[in-house]
Amino acid sequence: MLSSSHLRAAATVVRPSALLRRSLARSAAIPAVQIAAQRARHFSTEKTTKKKKKGGGLTLGIVRETYDKWERRAPLCPDHVSSLLSKYGPSSSSSTEEPLLNGVIVQPASHRIYTDREYENAGASLSDDLSGADLIFGVKQVEESRLLNDKSYMFFAHVIKGQPENMSLLKKVLDGNVQLFDYECINEEWLDANNNKNKRRMVAFGKYAGIAGMIDSFQCLGRRLLAGGYSTPFLNCPPTYMYEDLTEAKAGVERMGRYIARRGLPGGLEPLVFVFTGRGNVTKGSMEIFDLLPHEMITKEDLPRLRKEWDEQLKNGTLPVQDKVYGLQL
Repeated sequence: MLSSSHLRAAATVVRPSALLRRSLARSAAIPAVQIAAQRARHFSTEKTTKKKKKGGGLTLGIVRETYDKWERRAPLCPDHVSSLLSKYGPSSSSSTEEPLLNGVIVQPASHRIYTDREYENAGASLSDDLSGADLIFGVKQVEESRLLNDKSYMFFAHVIKGQPENMSLLKKVLDGNVQLFDYECINEEWLDANNNKNKRRMVAFGKYAGIAGMIDSFQCLGRRLLAGGYSTPFLNCPPTYMYEDLTEAKAGVERMGRYIARRGLPGGLEPLVFVFTGRGNVTKGSMEIFDLLPHEMITKEDLPRLRKEWDEQLKNGTLPVQDKVYGLQL
């Protein structure tokens, strides 16, 4: 168990500078690397200073994600790598200047959404050995056994709240003289209407989390309705990971919407109301997918009316057929 002094020390390690925070989390990889390079160059101990490095540039690394077997994301895509090398790599510098970026090393991974060949074509080198990298990027936590001492890492560490399950990882970071840039700690300051300073995270769930969550929810809804005796087209909506890209995913949702508009949902099924409890980026992503369905937006004051109309149709001996769904934003 880590002591309070350990946690205080860790807080210093995992919080990057304000300048780095502003740059990194806009998904603007090029400015991020430029500033992170400055921090990595200043990050040294007796161990690292004794090792003379060839060239003054920075070498980036991208880890193979091993925390979750379903994790296919990458912290930098091949386009990022290509842009970084083009702007800061050896070919961008004159003969008298040292490049900011020496290169990018990518650990091969057959489950990553981008292929190894795409990274090679972008100018990266493939290697299981990341010891030559200065700043190593990941998405989720790097396994403790894979953390390299005296390196700089950037990933979601899930330690800033003192999560018990990750305290051993934090101890490994401290004991191994690892400089950790935790995405969760990348914030920006903003002024509210009263000119008060506030902070907000810049790397967090966003629009695409809402998009993926909404699509995945459709099949869950389909299964739930089937358990209640209703077969619906929601059951045939694949989860997000089964689509090749967003265009294909949206096309699948649109097909489902056309089916609902043409044939309707099962008779007797109560009106389906999708409630959105927020107005942030996740909600915007969710509603971007919801808007592909035949729908009507209502207010909470409309709910009693909607239910009353449905009950009246049942009393008249008819099974109401729903050819659309309803949306409610709180």
